Amino acid sequence: MSQYALAAATRPGRPRAIPRLASARAPRDEVLHAAAELVVNRGYAATSTRDIAEKVGIRQASLYYHFAGKPGILAELLELSVRPSLDQVMKIEQECPGDVPEAALYLLALIDADTLATVPHNIGRLYRMPDVRSSEVFGEFQPALRELRAAYGRLGAAVVSGPVAASVGGTSWVGCWTRWSRW
Repeated sequence: MSQYALAAATRPGRPRAIPRLASARAPRDEVLHAAAELVVNRGYAATSTRDIAEKVGIRQASLYYHFAGKPGILAELLELSVRPSLDQVMKIEQECPGDVPEAALYLLALIDADTLATVPHNIGRLYRMPDVRSSEVFGEFQPALRELRAAYGRLGAAVVSGPVAASVGGTSWVGCWTRWSRW
């Protein structure tokens, strides 16, 4: 059996433009990883689906098997940067002892830091990039970002001591936190 027949028998889909290196990542994850690197380094507007496909070593048409287009890839990258933290917020708020609010805030920050440290190519920078912020995709992502901000605001407000809270004002704490974090 030829090497091409063997490859076709073991892997579905068209052959790659560039032979695949041994990788533990699924092809969809390879696309996300390559897109993250390119978008963070070049910018969203300066990165094309052709660039992403070439980086992965697939044909551009094959990229559309995994994603509808560049906006779909950006949406997935933005979601990867906040979803793990958001998925844990309710559990943190329910299970952390009420008399130690610092534990809940610390745990959320720890999960968030771990998420941002493990996602590819510092995609947490995406929400600060002007071309990403002006995209339609970012508008769809903002509710998730606001939800994470609100969780930090609630947990942070619970931590603030009486004298500090009085000097800042109860509802001002959330606004202060939001302005300081500048997400």
